[in-house]
Amino acid sequence: MVKRSKFKISNKVIYFATVVLFINALLLGYLILRKQNVVPDLFQFPKKSYVVPAVLPALSDEQRVMRFPTPNSPDKVKVAHTALVQKLAQQSDYLDIGKCAPKPLVFKITVGDFVNLRNLDTVDHTLSFNPETQFLVAAGTTRQVKADFFKIGPGVYAYGCDKSSQAVGILLAV
Repeated sequence: MVKRSKFKISNKVIYFATVVLFINALLLGYLILRKQNVVPDLFQFPKKSYVVPAVLPALSDEQRVMRFPTPNSPDKVKVAHTALVQKLAQQSDYLDIGKCAPKPLVFKITVGDFVNLRNLDTVDHTLSFNPETQFLVAAGTTRQVKADFFKIGPGVYAYGCDKSSQAVGILLAV
């Protein structure tokens, strides 16, 4: 005759104990292998693998002038940018645009004077000096506009080409 124990274990308890033992076995196995450096650490992100050149390439003045200081930039950064704009500024009868790349990059203009926008491309371009002031220049043509669209007077202004939100050139209004 088989003796039955007074203590009964339900199937749920046996299942739960099995799952707990299995998880503990996995964790213990991982820790042992980790200690032996057989598996990578699961809790660290992989390090980026790239080579940093010994000397970073220096930016040209033209590249640096297109990096505008933010309103929170220190005053010395703003002054240095304005000085670079003044150094690169060129006064000309024409602001040439071809493939949305202006020449000169920094165009010096007197507020109230006329400027000739010359499109050297085979497609039309729209130059945007602010959201309200945009000029369509047909392909292969020149359009004369009056430089009276500066809201706050003389200063440094970026402008865009076509629908790009990125500045392509700078106006130095004096």
